[in-house]
Amino acid sequence: MSIERIRSAITATLEEHTVLRTAIYFDEEQDQLKQEVQPVAENNGYSSQLTKKSVPSIDEIRDLLKNEFINHFAKLNYGLVVRCHLVKVGIYNNMENLFANDLIIFILHRIAFDYNSAGPLIIAFIQADDQIKSDVPCVQYIDYSLYEHLQWTNPNQDAKIRQAQQFWSRMMDGYRLSEKHSLPITSTRPTQKRSGRSNSISFTIDSTLVKSQIEFALS
Repeated sequence: MSIERIRSAITATLEEHTVLRTAIYFDEEQDQLKQEVQPVAENNGYSSQLTKKSVPSIDEIRDLLKNEFINHFAKLNYGLVVRCHLVKVGIYNNMENLFANDLIIFILHRIAFDYNSAGPLIIAFIQADDQIKSDVPCVQYIDYSLYEHLQWTNPNQDAKIRQAQQFWSRMMDGYRLSEKHSLPITSTRPTQKRSGRSNSISFTIDSTLVKSQIEFALS
């Protein structure tokens, strides 16, 4: 999983749950304790750290978790109550992705989080990650244009674009391309002329036939 994708999922979770970005401060002028929801800021609404440890021992992992537990990262007056510590413990040197055995550690201030909130938080993070688009970049129109231009520059005899060229060349053979031809939407029509002629027809349907048709439709 890419680290950038993890950060995007965290930002989406903060956007959904305002309690994770609510500032709490004391207003001295009004002599009141206030709460204020902060806007979502990309990678700035939470504390983050990336650590590389080559195959740490169990004791090192425990020390790391202990340090996170006693570390005072939160800034309540800014609404910063979430911390994410990514720990790469494998042998991979790729610092842009997490692999098997790497750790994702979430630390949340108790003013916005308790033990019973762990399950909903994990579910929210997973759902946010599932909704993120794939890391594979989308093909843009310019990509098709460049590909088509490359095909026209040096087309092979069996290339599809060459076959399409030959097909339309046969279809348009004999067509006067140098002349201007009006399209249906631009061609003039004699809408003001009337022929004065009209046609009408009448016939009678037996009532028995009408009754039979109604019974058939209702059956």
